[in-house]
Amino acid sequence: MKDATPRPTLERVSTPSLPALRAYSSAMRTSSTVQAISLLDQAIALDTAFASAHRLRAVVLRHVGRPAAAHDAIEQAYRYRERLPEPERLLVEATYYGIHLQTESLETALLRLLALDPLHARGLANLSDVRLGQRRFAEAESLAMLALEIQSQGVIAYWNALEAQLAEGRDSAAERLLVRAPSRVQREIAVYVWMA
Repeated sequence: MKDATPRPTLERVSTPSLPALRAYSSAMRTSSTVQAISLLDQAIALDTAFASAHRLRAVVLRHVGRPAAAHDAIEQAYRYRERLPEPERLLVEATYYGIHLQTESLETALLRLLALDPLHARGLANLSDVRLGQRRFAEAESLAMLALEIQSQGVIAYWNALEAQLAEGRDSAAERLLVRAPSRVQREIAVYVWMA
């Protein structure tokens, strides 16, 4: 029986501009990176201090191989982070530290975020990534699987769980997980594997 605990369905972000929030929300739902960047640009044009939009823009730009633009975007997010509630600020800080390869600070920000919200799917997925880098595979898998229970579409969480299972020699578990992944996730993972 599945846990009946209510799960957050909306991203908790701060902006005084409803149109900016709508553009951000649309960017979160689209599967097109080009469209996501355009929508985030709209959100930022409507609220230049919309730190979460800058943060997400940095993540998307990094994903599409534009590290300089991602760096600029996360600098803006970090600049405006103080106007955010603590969980949102910690996510901005974690992304900033991740892009700047400051693993210890990244881990600290993620642990603080998860202390506030133990079911924060992005926080869990990103801490899973840190644990993979530390070769703590069982913990990485556990964090990724919990993130997937909360937010079943998380490509990073699927990737981290698969990587942890493969590192532990649990190929059949990884195969079962990949088969049950949504087709969008399977396509993205296939692209990662092809590029590797």
